[in-house]
Amino acid sequence: MNLKELGGALARRWYLTLAGALLAVALCVLAYVLVPPTFESGGDVVLLPPQTTVGEGGNPYLFLGDLDQAVDILTRSLMSGETVADVEDEVPGAEFEVIPDWTTSGPILVITGRASTPVEAEAVRDAVLDRLPATLLALQDTLHVPADAQIDSMVLTQDLEPEAVTTARMRAVTAAGAVGLVGAALAIGLLDASLLARARRAGRPRAGARARAGARTTAEVQPEAWLFYPSDAADDLTPGGIAGRCTGVIGAAASPRSSPRIGSSTTSTCCC
Repeated sequence: MNLKELGGALARRWYLTLAGALLAVALCVLAYVLVPPTFESGGDVVLLPPQTTVGEGGNPYLFLGDLDQAVDILTRSLMSGETVADVEDEVPGAEFEVIPDWTTSGPILVITGRASTPVEAEAVRDAVLDRLPATLLALQDTLHVPADAQIDSMVLTQDLEPEAVTTARMRAVTAAGAVGLVGAALAIGLLDASLLARARRAGRPRAGARARAGARTTAEVQPEAWLFYPSDAADDLTPGGIAGRCTGVIGAAASPRSSPRIGSSTTSTCCC
């Protein structure tokens, strides 16, 4: 079935097409209700150089270029299985992500908390922000870095309100609508083809019956058709031939199926 035939089927079964469209709308509404939005809450953290690098009265923002390696190490540590398990135990069902800020050249980490409610999204973000300074300190203490030579961190920004993310919901609604429309169109096309095939099969016996009835009617009328052609009777002018033909005419005229007009006309001709 090509697109033209499918379009014809949808037009012929317009009531089913309308029902299919309503079904697709219902599936979209159901997907919208069943797939809730997620909420995200983010924060940015910048790493600061140690005091020994900045110097007395120095500006730490002028020495941020050498902290890229520290950002990578801290990111990997915060995304370790142990930290993830601890955060999930504190906020069940929530998840988070820690990545470097690729849009800047500074040592900035982007922390994003995701959950099904705004409160949980903020809670998981705050849990990661609380663990970040302790994780950074533990990494440096493991190497016995002096306190005045240790890298520090500072929270730059935090989202005041979590943001609703409807990407998953919109995907579910789109998928439900597409499945509903395509499924309804294919079902209507198959049903229309089946009904048309059944109608064609049912029409063949009726056509054959009409043809047989027409043949019988022709066979009944044909013996009397020669009555309108008297020249045929002139082929045999013998008394026996004329008598035989007159007998046939009289018999045809006496037949219940012959019309009175044909019988009376034929009888008068024979008598002449």
